[in-house]
Amino acid sequence: MPEFKLEFRPAPINKWECEFATKEQGVIEITVESFTHSIYIRKADDATIVVKGKCNSILVDDCNKSKVLIQSCMSTFEICNCKRMQVQVQESAPSIAIDKTDGCLVYLSEEIVNNDAFSITASKSSEMNVSFPFGPDGDYTEKPLPEQVAPVHAHPVTAPPLPLTHLPLPIPSAVRIQDQHRRWGAVHHLRGL
Repeated sequence: MPEFKLEFRPAPINKWECEFATKEQGVIEITVESFTHSIYIRKADDATIVVKGKCNSILVDDCNKSKVLIQSCMSTFEICNCKRMQVQVQESAPSIAIDKTDGCLVYLSEEIVNNDAFSITASKSSEMNVSFPFGPDGDYTEKPLPEQVAPVHAHPVTAPPLPLTHLPLPIPSAVRIQDQHRRWGAVHHLRGL
């Protein structure tokens, strides 16, 4: 079995690489000192990884039963080829992309829920849930993300939008699902609150 590796590759790459992490390493902390740094997490198995500070982007690739907690991300937070993942954003991130992943629970902060520009993009993934603060007490509630979304056309005069009655509502208005399998490239906005 390959050995655990955590290293920083300096400029011009500016990337933290964390590979083959397991629960034997305990909680792995990565402290980002500059927002130009990116994070690449690969082949983690049952690991817990905490990213402190504001980073440029994060890619979690080919991980299994792992937890990734980030403070803040300036670009995208991408989960690809993973199984049974839990990810949490404590402050902000403009978007989360989930690609070819089976089982993903995304915890969102109140700051993200109140950001209308935030989006979640899902492609070829299943068993996705989002947990977010809801109500006056800020208690977290969990809702499933749809695996298939009906397209909404930009020109309702020529093509009326399809009803979204089959979707699991309510999901906060800030959560958007982009279905990459549709030719129209429509952004689907789920309204529920």
